[in-house]
Amino acid sequence: MSIFADEANGKIQLTSIRLGSVDDGAMPTDVGAFFKRYHRDFYAAAPKARNHFRNEANSSWSPFVASRTAGYVAAWQAFLQRAGFLPFHQENGIFGYTTLAGTRLFQEYVRTVEGIAEIGVPDGVVGAKSRAHAHRWETEGKVCHWWTGETPTPSQEYEMWIKLLNDAKAHYQTEPHPVISRVAATPKTGDTRKIDDWAWNPEDIHLLGIRRNQDKAEFNRGNDDLFVLLIRGMVFKFYGSTDPRPASSRSDEAYLVEGQHKYRMAWHKISDVAKVYKALKPYTGAGVMVFRDVAGANALTEANVARGLSGPNNSINIHWTGVGSSNFSEGCQVIAGSSYLNSDNKLVDCSAFASPAYAGLSLGKTRGAYNVLCDLVMAYSPLNHDVVWYTLGRDKVLDLNPNLGAQWAEMMVKNMLIS
Repeated sequence: MSIFADEANGKIQLTSIRLGSVDDGAMPTDVGAFFKRYHRDFYAAAPKARNHFRNEANSSWSPFVASRTAGYVAAWQAFLQRAGFLPFHQENGIFGYTTLAGTRLFQEYVRTVEGIAEIGVPDGVVGAKSRAHAHRWETEGKVCHWWTGETPTPSQEYEMWIKLLNDAKAHYQTEPHPVISRVAATPKTGDTRKIDDWAWNPEDIHLLGIRRNQDKAEFNRGNDDLFVLLIRGMVFKFYGSTDPRPASSRSDEAYLVEGQHKYRMAWHKISDVAKVYKALKPYTGAGVMVFRDVAGANALTEANVARGLSGPNNSINIHWTGVGSSNFSEGCQVIAGSSYLNSDNKLVDCSAFASPAYAGLSLGKTRGAYNVLCDLVMAYSPLNHDVVWYTLGRDKVLDLNPNLGAQWAEMMVKNMLIS
């Protein structure tokens, strides 16, 4: 019988566990080496990064704290693994970043797929409500449908996207777009791949950015683009922007080139340790290729493309853009927190607890839908596999599928806008 059943039967009383909780005997022998694996991007700049977890919920730092009940963290991890939320977890008995991701996914699944709102905000804290639902799941032998085993069963929509991506590659190899031709002719492109190297292996995690209105001059560009996450045979959709917002950018703002780029889960805002949080960044650190608005068009125009590539640029991350009411991009790819479409194509509203900006995080709000994307990547990345392939293309590429078309992306974004 599990400790969660023991609590339900009144045999023990458990306290909450969270990021940093650790079982007796599970503490790493070399704490510095342990944290350096996770914080290598800002390990030298932030002294607390050497012995604390970064608590993104409130911009604080969490030290190791004893779980107070024998095997408590390990039991929680075992539950998440059985339930399909933490299939590749590491560091048994340590509530680290991957366990946090699996915990929030469980809470989000209960909240949205099961429709049980009383579990509360998916905050990654294992309190009484989360433990009660874990006991219910154990009693019923439930496993989430997001996990279908080591060899995932792809949905029809997932297979459609993989086919579309390969069709797009073949199309542009025959009729190359000027952007793709310029990348192909450039000797060193960093973490940007040339078209002949594009690939979408089903065992990998793929994020697609669908750029809309990139050639339309707009000084105060909003979050009008679509993002599609292909993971473990599933499809999740988010919205945000693949373009900078000139009103808040330098005069020659950067536009990431279309094509495929190699990314990894790391950290954004490492120049400001008070704000640093999980985000995708160019894999090797060399950077990705961009065009700059040297023509002052406030858009990615043919004139800007004709002036040539810039880069590699190592500052083009994929990060959060608040609740979605404003575009915070200065060239990065940004994802809104207000809502998303899950693998069942159900609209999920996060607006009740999604923070508009950093200030709300200290008031109990979260990054909402953006957290879901990060947590899926964290929890469902196989051990020692940290690559996320990001493919960016214009909405016109959707015309290659008769069931989609360029207007489909606009419709998907509108579906996710929460009034």
